[in-house]
Amino acid sequence: MERMTTHGALEQHLAKGNQYIADGDSRRARMCFARAVEVAPRSAAALDGLAWTYYLDGDHARAKTLLERAIHCEPAFAEAYTDLGCVLHELGEFKEAERLHKHCLRLQPDRHDAHFNLGLLYIRLQRYRAAEHALVLATQCVPPQPDSFQALGEVKLLQEDFAGACVVLEACLALDADNIEADLLLTYARYEQRGAAPKKPRRGRPRRAKK
Repeated sequence: MERMTTHGALEQHLAKGNQYIADGDSRRARMCFARAVEVAPRSAAALDGLAWTYYLDGDHARAKTLLERAIHCEPAFAEAYTDLGCVLHELGEFKEAERLHKHCLRLQPDRHDAHFNLGLLYIRLQRYRAAEHALVLATQCVPPQPDSFQALGEVKLLQEDFAGACVVLEACLALDADNIEADLLLTYARYEQRGAAPKKPRRGRPRRAKK
């Protein structure tokens, strides 16, 4: 009975924390995940969630420590590897970040966030063909995520594949009609296709896959 109660409390804290993450409230999410860790100190999901709140707030050192602990506690917990890869990406440890994203995909080949994060890493390294491959795989995950299509469209623009960019960005807008950035990129791609492009939109910092 005690085990079921502990499990129920853990799941409740994790669910609330993930909802706060989705709402963009890292402070409240941190409180929930910290309670989850108190309930189950060796829960990789709790440690990973807590780490992600620090990652979102730019505390990469603390996020790294917690993610390494999560992996130590549950080596088969795939999400922690790609999340640690994101942290190391920000710290400039690109080779290890790549290894971690790939390890995550060996554990769980259909993880959208791992394909997406690997694609963003390759964009940072200007390895555009590798980025395109990773992002194509991300777009094939179910359910489809608009961010993957937008990032793939950006890669195609960087490679001056304007026709391909139009197709991908149209697919992005079919999933998220209110995506203003994708709409601007599509307008640019269409003008480039016609040989009369306006000033190219500035590319912001790549967005991380949503939790």
